[in-house]
Amino acid sequence: MDKALGERPMLGRAMNFRLLSLCPDAPELSTLCDRLAAGASGWRLLNARTVAEVLREHDLTRFDLSIVFWSREAPYRAEDLGELIAANPALPAIVVGEHIPERAARRLVRAGAQSVHDIHEITDHAFQLAIVTAIERAHWLRSFKRAARQDALTGALSRGCFEEALKNELTRCKRHDRSFGIAILDMNRLKYLNDTYGHRIGDTALKVCARWLESIVRSSDRVFRLGGDEFAILITDVDGDTDLQNITMRLEQQRELRLVAAGRRERFSMSYGVSQFPADGRNAVALVDRADARMYDCKRADKGRNRAMPSKRRAKLARNDR
Repeated sequence: MDKALGERPMLGRAMNFRLLSLCPDAPELSTLCDRLAAGASGWRLLNARTVAEVLREHDLTRFDLSIVFWSREAPYRAEDLGELIAANPALPAIVVGEHIPERAARRLVRAGAQSVHDIHEITDHAFQLAIVTAIERAHWLRSFKRAARQDALTGALSRGCFEEALKNELTRCKRHDRSFGIAILDMNRLKYLNDTYGHRIGDTALKVCARWLESIVRSSDRVFRLGGDEFAILITDVDGDTDLQNITMRLEQQRELRLVAAGRRERFSMSYGVSQFPADGRNAVALVDRADARMYDCKRADKGRNRAMPSKRRAKLARNDR
């Protein structure tokens, strides 16, 4: 290699990375590993010999990158790399070694390596750059995934997450003969707030709604923004009617919300409808449709006041769903 890693102040010195290296007893690779640890100021390097040692003794969430050193004398198999990545999929990995066969390199990439490098062909500077690039790529990938799962305005989970969570909860409850519920909620007066005070106040009202919903649900329940002024709650592990009644009572008693706009106190509320598996349906469409219909009943009622539906009527409607 051309120069010691420490002679490249451009990379590494201003970055505080925590690197995990898997390095077998191969002299040239060990030398490279030692140079990496000594040369890159601000980079902390922890060495391990085997995947089993890593999984047994270290918390992978503490690291920014794993570097797997490959040699013919002690090659890490693609399965070993896959096991390491499976233990923490958010931890990026790169592989560096000497004379890695093309077939082995392809298997390592398929197992999850972001890049594979030959120590006789890559310079110190390029190796450092590969490390930084892998960490930054993993950071952006996590950001994109989080953006896809989370509503940027309110912080609530997204519609796609709701559909996925509802599908998973249906499967789980059918398998274990359990019950769960969903609530569909629609904010009232959002158009008035937008037209009167501008969208900034309307956005503030949506955030207030999301915070209020998060404050009234249990830790096991999840809040979603479906789009516009519509939200949903997934109410898991429902035990009889008690859990749904508690959620419904909190929705009913506290759904008159307030904010200050242009020095004036403005009130707004949320209309809601609740459905329960399996009493109100045995598939996602039936459950959402039933909760949606009850939400519009609530919206049409005087000042959005909800009218409870007797259990016998729910059972009769559920029979019609089947």
